[in-house]
Amino acid sequence: MEYKEIELTIGNTKLKFTIEGNAASPSFSYSHAHTNFELFCVWRGEVKIKTDKDDFVIKKGEAMLVAPACYHQTFTCDDSEKINLYFSFARTGKHFVGEDLHKKFERVFSKNTIIQIADAEEFGKRIRMFKTCLESDCVGKSERLRAELTGLVFSLYDLLASETDDNDELHTEPKVGVQYRYEIDRLLSQNYARKIDLEFLSDKLCLSPKRVAVLIKLLYGKSFRRVRTEMKIQVAKQLLKESDLTVGEIASRVGYDSVRGFLTAFMQETGKTPTQYRQEYGM
Repeated sequence: MEYKEIELTIGNTKLKFTIEGNAASPSFSYSHAHTNFELFCVWRGEVKIKTDKDDFVIKKGEAMLVAPACYHQTFTCDDSEKINLYFSFARTGKHFVGEDLHKKFERVFSKNTIIQIADAEEFGKRIRMFKTCLESDCVGKSERLRAELTGLVFSLYDLLASETDDNDELHTEPKVGVQYRYEIDRLLSQNYARKIDLEFLSDKLCLSPKRVAVLIKLLYGKSFRRVRTEMKIQVAKQLLKESDLTVGEIASRVGYDSVRGFLTAFMQETGKTPTQYRQEYGM
């Protein structure tokens, strides 16, 4: 069951949260990605997470942080239970006197990956208390909710920051661009089916189109056109594996005007036709 979105402002950073509890029964999800972060804690049993590259097993007392745009599948086993907390953050304004928390959050959370957390008792406890408070009419409810969420965010921040050393890849990325990585991922994943261009990102990021193009090249090592195409093909691959949509319907859904254009892009990206890919990887 999903609950109403909760907003929290810390310094120059606005955070949005949605909490979701899962029934204790076997279940699985198709491969998907979110436009926000997903933190889930396992309370009972174990949960399996599968990505294109790795398989994870998250057991009782452990947690997983899934970054935006990371495709994954979740398998909840018999007698297992987990709870999910989705969150995103954005800068509250251009001018702020004080510590630039948004920039620090962007830097620490900038790894676009899946992170397994072995000792997640504190996260689980805070999410439980948050859920209990959210469902009750306790005294000082809004203050308690803010306190639990603030504690959870900084606990997660401290954990990730402690794992970042001088050799970490975060330090090798251009510092001026890291703060935009999450926002670019979010905008691309939300608009892959539209004919967006650098001007679209420029308007959203309040940067010049030329600057956006340079940032994308530095952060992704690829051109904007390449990054956009890869995202379209990634979605198309999932639809081919998990749906009965025709190739033409999939081409339209991921933003191609013609099937021929889609076929060309798909072949260049995978070395296979969509039909061949579906025959090889379809369910």
